[in-house]
This record gives sequence, C-alpha cells and structure tokens, in this order.
Amino acid sequence: MKRLWDENKGIAFISTFVFMLTMALMVSAFLDISSTETRDLKGRMDFENAFWYAETGLHKAIWYLITPPSQGGKGPNYQTSSDGLTESFEDGKYNIVIAKSKSDGTRTITSKGIYQNLSRKAQQRFAVKSGLFTFAAFGGSSVTMSDSSKIDSYDSRNGSYDASKAGSDGDIGTNKISKGVISLKNKARVKGDAVVGPKANVTTAIQVSGSAVVEGSKLSAPREKGLKEVVIPSGIPNSGNLVVRNRTVKLTKTTYLYNSISIQTGGLVQFTKKSVTVYVKGNVTIQGKGIEALDKLPTNLFILIKGNRSINMSSSPKVYGAVYAPTSTITLSDSAQLFGSIAGKTITIKKTSQVHFDEALADPASASSAEDVRVESVKDSWTEIRGS
Repeated sequence: MKRLWDENKGIAFISTFVFMLTMALMVSAFLDISSTETRDLKGRMDFENAFWYAETGLHKAIWYLITPPSQGGKGPNYQTSSDGLTESFEDGKYNIVIAKSKSDGTRTITSKGIYQNLSRKAQQRFAVKSGLFTFAAFGGSSVTMSDSSKIDSYDSRNGSYDASKAGSDGDIGTNKISKGVISLKNKARVKGDAVVGPKANVTTAIQVSGSAVVEGSKLSAPREKGLKEVVIPSGIPNSGNLVVRNRTVKLTKTTYLYNSISIQTGGLVQFTKKSVTVYVKGNVTIQGKGIEALDKLPTNLFILIKGNRSINMSSSPKVYGAVYAPTSTITLSDSAQLFGSIAGKTITIKKTSQVHFDEALADPASASSAEDVRVESVKDSWTEIRGS
C-alpha cells in the first residue's frame, strides 16, 4: 500500500508540475500578447494624435487669414514660404504652408502634424473673400426671396456674365438668428450658401418652401458681419436729385453726392470712369434701362446710401455695380437684374428678379478688418497626403 501511495504521490507531483509549467507558459504568452497590444495601441494613439495636430494646423492657418495683424493674425493676403510655419507644443507640433493659386486666388493649406516621431499631413483648399461685398445679397435683419427669383455668380475678370456658365458663389446672409430670417419660397433659387447669425439653428432660421432651393450649404456664421454706417466725406459738391427719364446720361466724375436718385422709363445712367463712388442721402428708384458702370464691370461702381432709406429696382432694369445701404430696405422686383452685390438692412428679391454676384468684388486686397473676411472651404478638397 505504501508503494502504491508513493507512486500516486509521484504522479500527482508530475501532473502538478506540468500544470504549473503550462500555466506559466500561458501567462507568459498572455503578457507578451498584452505587451504587443499595448505597444500597438500606443502606436495607434500616437498616429491619431499626429492627425489631430495636422487638423489643428489647418484651423490655425484659417485663423491667421481671418484675423488682422492688430489682433495677432496675419490678414487675408498672408502666404508662408515653401518651408512653412512651425508651431511647437509640449508633446507635438505642426507645420503649415499657405499658398495662393495664381489662376483662381484660392488658398491651398497644407498642415503636417507630428507626434512622438509619427507624422500625418492634411491638405485643403479655401476661398478667401473680403471687403464690404462678400455676399451676393446680405440683409442685416433678413433676406426674403420668392416668385422664381434667382441668385448666382460670375467673375467679371474672366468676362461678361453667361447664364450657361453661372457660378455657385451666390451666397446670401444675415446677422439674425430667429425663425425665418432667411426665407425662400415659390421656386426661388440660390446657387450658393445661405448663412445666418452666430449660434443659430439653421433648420428654423432658414425657411425653404414651395419648390425653392438652396444649392449650397445652410450655415451659421462664426461672427456677425460688420455693417458700418455710411459716412459721407466733406467737400463733395451736392448734385441735388438725379432724375433720368427717356434719355441716357453719361457721368464723367469719380465721386458724386445726390439727395436722391430716380431712373424712370427709358432712362439709363452710364459712368465713364473707373472706381466711381456715388453717395446718396435719400431714396433710390431704378427702373428703365438701369445703371452701367464703366465697361459694365461692377468693381467700377459703388453706390453708398446713408440713413434709413428705400431702394427699389423694378420693371426690368439692369444695374452693374455694388450697392451698400446698411440701414435701408432694398427691393428687387419685376425682373430687375443686378450684376454685383447688395447689402442692406432687409433684402427682398421677387417676381423673377436676379442677382449675379461678381466674385471680383471679394478681392482680399480690400479687407480692412476681421469682420470683412470670410474663408470658405472648396467642396471635396480635403485630402490626406500619405507617405510624407
């Protein structure tokens, strides 16, 4: 019996030893797997952190473009050298390169994020707009469109407006955020974005019905657009009331001041100089054949209206120029067409009227403050550059 017990004890010892050895090998393998997974997880996290540094660089580049030097930015004309600008932090850094296209003026921003010796690179194109006229139609309080009215865009630097080649930069906007501050109905069409004030609920602030269409995006702006009151410089002779009916009037100066403007049936006003500025103290009515800037280039004519006035364009006139009336109501009706841009307190466009935004008006060279600058991403332009 004792020998049998000793044999059983030996077998038990061997079995225990084998079990312990097996467990040890399993624990070792588990620890090795866990160590590998931990290293893999850290690598993936480092890789993701490098990506977020690249994205942060893109956003910082945009901030530099929309923020004037007086507030720590670089302004809308900023470009880096080919080596870019590097900004470092405690555990990572990014390098941003901002380059301007010679063909269309867009900016290509390339941002390389680096974290723990891992790097990722993102690239995106942006359109930079600035000056008073960065929208086709901007109403500080509201924009209303109806009755098959239409907004689109073109670039007068590339030739005259051609409906078959119309661009999609005809944005509309307002600073307000309440329900229906932008309203499109009855087949109105915007070939561009609709933009409301900061922190707005775009679903309620932008109302679209009756087969109306906003072809672009519905957005909430990061800040309100500055609409400064018109200041009329001293020393400009007052030319009284401009009334034109059944005739063509050619105006040959670069600066005018009128109490009011009324262009009636058969009337046409043509300006013969570049960069004309017309100041108006009262109401403006444009009918007849309308108003033409030199060479029909909207960048050659700026009509600035002071005070709470009424601006009406109706009965099929064609107006080539930019109209700025920040505290006035602006109405286009009965097939009126404006080639340029309009900015007012309230904008109403109805009865098949059209606004064709001239993209040349948004040249960044005219920017004077952060409120004057908009940076918009070019659709489908974001990409990650691999292997660099």
